[in-house]
Amino acid sequence: MNKKLRIPHLGNGAAFSSLLLTFVSFVTMLISMIISKLLSVNFSLYEYGTYSQVVLVSTTVTSITSLGLGNATNYFYNKSQNTEEQQKYVSTLIIIEEVVGFICALLIALFRGQIADYFCNQEVKNLLIIVAFMPLLSHLITTYQNLFVSIGRAKTIAVRNLFVSTVRLISVLIASYAIHDVKVILIVLLGLDLVQFIYFSFVFQEYKFKISIKYFSPELINLILKFSVPLSIYVISGNLNNDIDKYVVGFFADTDTLAIYTNSSKRLPFDVITTSFITVLIPIMTRLLNNQKLSEAKELFSSYLRLGCIVSLICGGGCIAFSDRILILLYDEKYLPGLSVFIIYLVIEMIRFANVTIILSATGQTKIMMFTSVAVLGCNLVFNVIAYKLIGLYGPAIVTLILSIVSTCVLLHFGARTLKCSAVSLFNIKDILIIGAQAVGLGIAMNIALNYVESYVKLPLIATMVILIIYGVVLLALNYKTWKAYILNINRYK
Repeated sequence: MNKKLRIPHLGNGAAFSSLLLTFVSFVTMLISMIISKLLSVNFSLYEYGTYSQVVLVSTTVTSITSLGLGNATNYFYNKSQNTEEQQKYVSTLIIIEEVVGFICALLIALFRGQIADYFCNQEVKNLLIIVAFMPLLSHLITTYQNLFVSIGRAKTIAVRNLFVSTVRLISVLIASYAIHDVKVILIVLLGLDLVQFIYFSFVFQEYKFKISIKYFSPELINLILKFSVPLSIYVISGNLNNDIDKYVVGFFADTDTLAIYTNSSKRLPFDVITTSFITVLIPIMTRLLNNQKLSEAKELFSSYLRLGCIVSLICGGGCIAFSDRILILLYDEKYLPGLSVFIIYLVIEMIRFANVTIILSATGQTKIMMFTSVAVLGCNLVFNVIAYKLIGLYGPAIVTLILSIVSTCVLLHFGARTLKCSAVSLFNIKDILIIGAQAVGLGIAMNIALNYVESYVKLPLIATMVILIIYGVVLLALNYKTWKAYILNINRYK
């Protein structure tokens, strides 16, 4: 008797909100990948390298000036149920972000000449004027997104992300084919960020309360920074750890090589599901831990990690099996010299879901996060340079992989200790071995099938996409009961 494969009813629990964000995140990530493809194909390595240098500076400055305030929003908003106290906390947080953001924009404008000299590319100088205010807007948008999730308005975030990504795609299409100017792309991105901030500020006022300087509370600054600064050092170090290899390559190599390395090391949407779950689970986990419900917190966190394992093994296994074809599909043949870097970063993406601080940040253990990240950053600074000198382009990527594994294990250890359990007990080793074996076996079989199909059908990109879809559907079907159980368990929490 054949049984129909039924999607579990999710209602309005954590899994429902998470999967809603996941769907929209997947669409926006797909749009982002299309944008990368357009830029890679329509701009030369030098033009794309210049664009990458400017974006790299913007993301680095965004990380350095975050002060951990975006993540601190969840902690302080959910700490109190009193609306007046919440309003003071949030207003103080946002005003601190605005002051720091304006100072940051001024510094970028003042030192843009020196930054251009570092990259030996004077075209960067004028483009930095455009991105000077992007870090400020990025912080404000992140803070508002966290607030909307905390008040149960995940749908608002989902719709906004989908709309903005669509407009971004249209803008890049115009800039790539009609205008062919990187400057136009950056101006449009800045404009979209500004519109998002204005939209969020008005809508949040309607849903909850007004954020204004009159609610700014100087006496809260010390309390907020005492929590957020250690967290910010963790965030800053973490983001610099992600970018330090690009700075090393940018310093020692030319602009074309940096373009190849940037695309080869670009994040893929393996964690699109797990990231959406984390976004929704942070306030829930914070409440559980604040109320000392350790067994429930452990069960929820374990379900997240086990679901993350399934997603990573399926996505990572498929991408590694067809890595050369996927690199061409995502970017262009001129980026194939970075294939080894691409494969190394696929492995990094596979473990990224476990490198989360949801337990430590929810319990205020930000110093552990800070010391771990700073230690990894120090190692990155030293060993990336050494590895590049010894191995070349692949050296920084290998160092990033090793240090990612080490930092993930350390954070999992301390998170598990908080939950009074072992890190190993949070995972299902049997599931990992079974699904891992399935991924390897099916990946080999599908690769053989793809080579056979390509010998008759001269449509390699379409053939690759079809084989990848078949690969994913088969593995999801084989493990349907497993991932369904984890989703239903997560959905019990609201």
